[in-house]
Amino acid sequence: MFFISVDRLIALAFPILPTYCEPGDQSVGDALSKTFNLNITLILLTIIVYIILGCLVKFCKNEHNEAIQTQKIYKSLAIIITSIVLLDFIGMFAIKMITPLLSEDPQTRFLYFRLFAQLITVSGAINAPILYFYSTLYRTTFNKQFPFIPVLINKVGIKQGNNISTVKPSKQVVKPMCEIK
Repeated sequence: MFFISVDRLIALAFPILPTYCEPGDQSVGDALSKTFNLNITLILLTIIVYIILGCLVKFCKNEHNEAIQTQKIYKSLAIIITSIVLLDFIGMFAIKMITPLLSEDPQTRFLYFRLFAQLITVSGAINAPILYFYSTLYRTTFNKQFPFIPVLINKVGIKQGNNISTVKPSKQVVKPMCEIK
């Protein structure tokens, strides 16, 4: 409600300036570039965290970890990182470089901006589908929580193969970092 009232106020004050009832309409110049830089920083931090997790999974093995389990976890992490990098940077490249070339009309540019921004949104939500298709434990948990998922997948025609990683819960001993060899 507040943003709608701000939008109406701006529309009355500047009738030649089209607004779309979003805070981003007021973000131009330095605010827009700072927001873009913050977005890139957060994406890079996310990627760094995933890389650190991958290194911990790969190199901090103990006697309870199985090699196959570790490889499958590492593979799913690699797919998640790759999809985040590709979708985020393709989306940002399209927003910054391709959208200005496609049209001069503000409404059309806004449409293209929104379409390319969906790539960034998908990259933020890609973890759940990847884990669903690569882990039996995640798949059974998702199917319990959301019983419509198997019905939807069968209607779409996706066939689930047997090449799924199985993560077996095991008893793990947590040791301080200084004692890990």
